[in-house]
Amino acid sequence: MRRAALLALAAALAGQAFAQPVQRPDMWAAFAEIMARHPNWQITARSWQRRSSATGAAAMGWDQSGIDVEWLLEAIPGGLDTVVLAGPGPPGEIDAELRTNRPLAEIVPAGWTEVLRFGEIDLHPRHASILAIASVDRDHLLFARGPRWRQGATFCAGPVRGVAVYRRTGAVRPADLPALELWAALRYGLAQGQAYCTRFEGDEAGLTQMRFLADGRPLVEINRRLAGGRVTPKPLAWLFERP
Repeated sequence: MRRAALLALAAALAGQAFAQPVQRPDMWAAFAEIMARHPNWQITARSWQRRSSATGAAAMGWDQSGIDVEWLLEAIPGGLDTVVLAGPGPPGEIDAELRTNRPLAEIVPAGWTEVLRFGEIDLHPRHASILAIASVDRDHLLFARGPRWRQGATFCAGPVRGVAVYRRTGAVRPADLPALELWAALRYGLAQGQAYCTRFEGDEAGLTQMRFLADGRPLVEINRRLAGGRVTPKPLAWLFERP
C-alpha cells in the first residue's frame, strides 16, 4: 500500500488492548477474510496492486550489471545478519530489508512483543531468506519473510511466506488488533505468488534500485517511485531504537 493510505489507517490504531499474540497459520485465507470485511480498503489495495504490477518490455542483459549488494553488506562489521538496507522516508518511518536466515525471535530485542503472526515467518535456516520491514508509527513494526536468491547480477525475493507484527512494550496508546490485521492484509494480501529481482548500483554511501520480474520486464511504476531515492546500510539496532 502507498504510505499515505497506511498513515490514514494508523489513525485507527486506538481501541481495546490485547493480551496474547494471535497466530493465523493459513496466511492467504486469513488475508482474504480480513479484506472481505473492509471492501473500500480492498478496492484501494487492488488499485494500488494493479498500478504496481505494470511492466515494460524486457531488456537484453537486464540481470548482467549492478553491484554485489550482499558482498558489500557482508564487508560491513557484523555482516548480513546485523545490517539493514533502509530506504528514504519521513522521520520515524521505516522501509527496510534484512538479509538473514535467523529466526525472528533472535533478531527482535527485548522491549518488543509479537502481537500477530500470519503464515510461516521463520523458514528453514538452510534456505536463504529476506525480511522486509515496515512501520506506520513508532510503536509497531511489520516483518514479512520470503526466500531470496540470485539471478545473474540481480538479487531476487519472494513470494512472501509469513508476516508478523511487533509492538513496542510500554507503548502509551492502546492497540487495536483488527486494525493491525488490516494493516498486514493491505500490504501483503494481494501479493500471493509475487516475486521480483532488484538491480543495485552505487556504494556503501547510498544505493539506487531498479526492480524487474524474473523474465526481465521492469516494474515501471515501482521504478518510477524508486528513481532518485537511495537506500543506505544501517545497523540492525537502528530499527528498534528510533526516537
